[in-house]
Amino acid sequence: ERHKIWMQIIKKEIPKAHKVMMVQHGSNLSNSKKYAELVQKEVKRKLTKYQKMTKDSAGRVKKLSKEVILYWRKSDKEEREAKKVRAKEAKKKRKEEEEVREAHRQEKKLNFLLTQTELYSHFIAKKQGIQPEPVPANPGAPASIKLTEDDVINGNELLIRRKAKQAAMLAVQKQQDKTKDFDSNMNNLRTT
Repeated sequence: ERHKIWMQIIKKEIPKAHKVMMVQHGSNLSNSKKYAELVQKEVKRKLTKYQKMTKDSAGRVKKLSKEVILYWRKSDKEEREAKKVRAKEAKKKRKEEEEVREAHRQEKKLNFLLTQTELYSHFIAKKQGIQPEPVPANPGAPASIKLTEDDVINGNELLIRRKAKQAAMLAVQKQQDKTKDFDSNMNNLRTT
């Protein structure tokens, strides 16, 4: 009877147990495959995300460095241009100031020469006994030739030169007239 029971167990229970075990093993295997696929997908997703980030970050770093370089080049260029403009303006200002100083110096020189000429002619006239003409406040420069302070400040060089030339020619003419008068007076005195 034991043998029968064992045979019955072997025939009925073992195949059932085997079937249950195989189903369970199959479901475990399929679940493991599903989990492995999910894990693989997740790892691939994270890997592609990381690769994309590193790829993008390299591109962003290149783009950012290019922008920084362009910004500094532009900034340096603007600074150089501003420096050139400032230097040019300073040079122009110095030149204008020098021209004003030169015009003022020339005017003083001309006035000095005219004053000396007037003084010399008065000295000679007094020595010869001729009545000298009164010396104007600005000798050799009649009202129509006088320079204004605005002309000198504005650096109207052409006007300054023209007026200086007129004043010099007028002074020369005046001196020549006085010299002729003096010579004629001296000739008259010698003949008498």
